[in-house]
Amino acid sequence: MQAKQTKLKDLEDKKDALLMQLKSGQLTLDQYKSAIGNIPTQIKKLRADIDKATSVSFDDLDDEVI
Repeated sequence: MQAKQTKLKDLEDKKDALLMQLKSGQLTLDQYKSAIGNIPTQIKKLRADIDKATSVSFDDLDDEVI
C-alpha cells in the first residue's frame, strides 16, 4: 500500500508541476495535454485502490462485533 501512496504522490506532483507550467505560459495547452497523458486516469485509479484498501465494510466485520 505504501508503494501506491508513493506513486500517487509522485503523479500528483508531476501533474501539479505541469499545471503550473501551463498557467505560467511555459507550456501551450497542446503541450500540456501531450505531457499529462494518462496521469489523471492513473491518479483516479490509485485513489480508488487506496480507498478500497483502507475502507472497512460491514462484511469484513465478525458477527460478534456487530
